[in-house]
Amino acid sequence: LHQLDVGYGGLAAWAQGAQAGLQGVLRSLHTAAYQAYRDWSLWHGLYCEKKLQLLHETKHSARALEQRQAQALERLDDSVEESAEELQRLRRQEQRLEAAVRGLQSEAAQADALFQSRSAGPLRVIAVRFISPQEA
Repeated sequence: LHQLDVGYGGLAAWAQGAQAGLQGVLRSLHTAAYQAYRDWSLWHGLYCEKKLQLLHETKHSARALEQRQAQALERLDDSVEESAEELQRLRRQEQRLEAAVRGLQSEAAQADALFQSRSAGPLRVIAVRFISPQEA
């Protein structure tokens, strides 16, 4: 019976040792799992933070690009408007010059008629004609 007690006691001691060993292994596994989760969580957080930062930078860049495009369109509109105004001004100037040339031609024709009526020979008058840039 004593041997049985010693054997049973040894078995109990062995079981307690095994239980302590298993608890140590479980603690180690728990610690390793927690560290792995913490590392993953930290990495995931940094990844998400970087992703959000890139998204923010992309939105900022897109807004800046839209603003530059809008400014360029405004400058283009202003340039087109100025060009149209300049074209109108040049057309008005061309019309005034053509009217002046017609007036000079008319005066030359009147002077020629007057001279011919007073003299025996015809007067040669050089006709002046305005040539527009399109004709040139």
